[in-house]
Amino acid sequence: MAMIKKWLLTLVMAVALVFVSFTNTVHITFAEGKTATLAIIGESQKGVILCPKEVSIEDGETAYSLLQKVMGTKVTAENTKYGMYVKGIDGLMAGDISATSGWAYDVNDQAAMVGADSYKLESGDVVAFRFVVNWDNMSIEKLQQVLDKNGTCKKDSGTAKPEEQKPEGQKPEEQKPDGQQPEEQKPEEQKPEGQKPEEQKPEEQKPVGQKPEAQKPEEQKPNELKEPIKNELLMKQLDQAIAKTSKKMMEDGIDSDWVAIALARSGNNIPVETKISYLQSLTQKVEKRVERFSATDIARTVLAVSAVNGNPTNVAGKNLVQKLYQSEKLNSVTGYTFALLALDTKKYEVPAGAKWNRAALVKEILNGQHTDGGWTYNVESSKKEDSNIDVTGMVLSALAPYQKQPEVKQAVKKAVQYLSNKQLNTGGFEADGQENSNSVAQAIIGLAITGIDPTSEAFTKNNVNAVQNLISYQLANGEFKWLPSDEEGSSMATEQALLALVQYKAFVNGKGSIYDWTNSSTEDDINLVDEPKEPVVDESNVIEKQEVIQKQEKQTNDENSRVVTKDNTVNNEKTAKNRQLPKTGASAWDTAMPVGMGVLCIASAYVLWRRKAA
Repeated sequence: MAMIKKWLLTLVMAVALVFVSFTNTVHITFAEGKTATLAIIGESQKGVILCPKEVSIEDGETAYSLLQKVMGTKVTAENTKYGMYVKGIDGLMAGDISATSGWAYDVNDQAAMVGADSYKLESGDVVAFRFVVNWDNMSIEKLQQVLDKNGTCKKDSGTAKPEEQKPEGQKPEEQKPDGQQPEEQKPEEQKPEGQKPEEQKPEEQKPVGQKPEAQKPEEQKPNELKEPIKNELLMKQLDQAIAKTSKKMMEDGIDSDWVAIALARSGNNIPVETKISYLQSLTQKVEKRVERFSATDIARTVLAVSAVNGNPTNVAGKNLVQKLYQSEKLNSVTGYTFALLALDTKKYEVPAGAKWNRAALVKEILNGQHTDGGWTYNVESSKKEDSNIDVTGMVLSALAPYQKQPEVKQAVKKAVQYLSNKQLNTGGFEADGQENSNSVAQAIIGLAITGIDPTSEAFTKNNVNAVQNLISYQLANGEFKWLPSDEEGSSMATEQALLALVQYKAFVNGKGSIYDWTNSSTEDDINLVDEPKEPVVDESNVIEKQEVIQKQEKQTNDENSRVVTKDNTVNNEKTAKNRQLPKTGASAWDTAMPVGMGVLCIASAYVLWRRKAA
């Protein structure tokens, strides 16, 4: 009997040792080596925010949790019924660049079909968050191609370089100018050589010769404004281009804020029913989502409501003008710019003590001007960084009414000279190394509103001016393409092009800014404001269905165009489940339990055998 007790005690000790061993070592051993790589790519000005960085991951880690782990408070997200929606990373926010700009992500160079917080990572996954400037023209380049093109991330860097680049990411100005100035000086030297050798000296000696440069063209350009250059052939082409594009838009219907503004200014008689219908859709959006609107969303809505003769101070009972000047979300040059344009739409009264009165907005915009004379969207970027053509054009549009202020006048002069210097031999402009219609359109709008002729000598290269360059992008069906090599039209390019052509025509006819509706309302138009209110209530279900269909077909809203529909969500949840990680990091108890039970069974059998033997 003593022998049996001794054997039982020995077996119990053995089982205990097995459990302790597994509990302390199994999960550590099996979890080793589980990593994922994260990269973050901004737009042309921001560049690579984070070079590919390998990070340890845990079971159940998602693409969103990985982003949060690495970027922390630099991530701005919103919890929606579809999951976490990433609105901004490192200060770059959805809607900052255009109405259809925002963040998207892919895994292993494949677009993810579920929200970032629903995608379960596997060891070895490479997650890339990319800022999309225009959903209609999304880049299909693989991550490595983008990195190679940018040239800021070295392949032999491993995990050390991304860590070193964190501070570099915080101070891009210290690295970018060093890496970019030589590259950008070359094209600047070549362009003048191909045109006028004497122009090369002022560009090379900007800091020294800037004042004479600024004074000569800028003293002449205001005179050109008073008597715009009227080229009969160009005006005929202009009228034909406007008629063709506006006809196409009228046939397709108003499906975005910019289309509403462009058509309202194109000279077409928009049917009352069309105005009411779009005003109803805007009202519905405000009712449902106004608290989630960015400052840019609010400003754009003010412009659109004004275009269809609505009242921005009372949309679904909300005063959008007040929300704008009290906004806590204004933090970018484009945000300040759109806000100023919106407040000036009908010269709305703004309290002197308001957080964002006109003086405050103008001050922030001026503070953001770069040394080259232009602007980028990010107020925190180095003043030595290269500016952005599109943003500079937008800023000029907003600053135009304030040119009597000396500091504004000087800023406008520098910006105009910047645009003239950056114009290509084709008469157009480029962004991110690509000549495109959006950039030349924004340049034309900004120049024309400011009072500068975009067809003048200063904006004519190789006998091609900016307006002629823009018209060259038009297709037979009236749409405009984005890139010269494109064969199909782009909705965003078409919207921006029509706005630019209409603004240039307004400039020639001395009619001012297309965004100024101060003297545009009539009594009949004002009555339209009250008409949509009853249908909004009675036909809300119909309007909501139309709105959903529009979102799926056109994808014009920068926040909701990327939301996955319910059917896709269900299918993708199944996909996510199928992609769950193997239980390599399973609980030690799951493994130790069967081992322990096996040992106990063997021990029991041995005890019984000994009793029989005795």
